[in-house]
Amino acid sequence: MRKYLLPALALLPVLAGPCPAGADEVSMNKAGVRELMEIEDGIISRELAERIVKYREENGPFRTEKDLLRVPDLNPALLDILMLEEKDGDLVYEADAYVSMPTY
Repeated sequence: MRKYLLPALALLPVLAGPCPAGADEVSMNKAGVRELMEIEDGIISRELAERIVKYREENGPFRTEKDLLRVPDLNPALLDILMLEEKDGDLVYEADAYVSMPTY
């Protein structure tokens, strides 16, 4: 039994398939409405997520936060909370960088 168990356990990562690169990252240029809405605590509403996707489809990719601020009704305070990073011409949200807002 042991001689089969260890090789089987070693294969688990292979059988499970590759983990998407940056599984905890969300690209503002590639994410769909649902992905944007799933960012920490649902901080992006469906309406705003739809506006982000629509604006991106009509105007091209977001290269800087300034580009993203052109989305109608996007509050600059949201960008402060998300702490997006510019990576290779993309704006990326990283779950590890998110700092939840304190409750009072």
